[in-house]
Amino acid sequence: MSSDLLPPAAGQKCFENLHRSCVKTAYSPGPRMILYAVFDFGVTLTIFGNLLVMISILHFKQLHTPTNFLIVPLAAYTDFLVGVTVMPLSTVRSVESCWYFGESYCKFHSCFEESFCYASIYHLGFISLDRYMAVTDPLVYPGNRLPLIAFTITDRLPVIAFLISWVPCFIDPIINAFLGFITPTYIYEILVWIAYYNSAIDPLIYAFFYPWFQKAIKLMVTWQRRS
Repeated sequence: MSSDLLPPAAGQKCFENLHRSCVKTAYSPGPRMILYAVFDFGVTLTIFGNLLVMISILHFKQLHTPTNFLIVPLAAYTDFLVGVTVMPLSTVRSVESCWYFGESYCKFHSCFEESFCYASIYHLGFISLDRYMAVTDPLVYPGNRLPLIAFTITDRLPVIAFLISWVPCFIDPIINAFLGFITPTYIYEILVWIAYYNSAIDPLIYAFFYPWFQKAIKLMVTWQRRS
């Protein structure tokens, strides 16, 4: 990794008039702009991608299925809210290496971060159970006539993406505790943002691998042209 991408050592504090203030390690202008662009892109994709998923399912009656109504809370109450309440402030924290939003909201921010993560786990578990029932008891889902291989690959993608995104972030504190090792701040921030980007990846999975979402997009485009 290029040295100009790493935060340089500096003695400036986040709050100069506070004795216990953290030391500010600012990035140089070039990498700073790149990081803001990358993080802002993730925030935008998370908010508007999940908003599009919610509108698609709630607006079109053809998409009112048990599985899709499980996807709506996943997109609305977890991924969308991560993009609204967690990622924007984390962008400033990660780039500026300081928290400027007060101690009270720092606690709310941490609470939101963990709550939405566990909510994602529960919703993915319910979706996996729903898909398992669709395969093992197809009479309950008469509209599902896809072959078994379609369920085993496509419907596992959100779970696989979640594990790839969040497991490194979960394992890091455990490794630190057992080995007495402290992960460098910039590496930990990378792990955190990989986890955050899971909320932006889910709409992309729906767009590329779920026919119902592709159909909804086509219906929206057709409706706009007619109007």
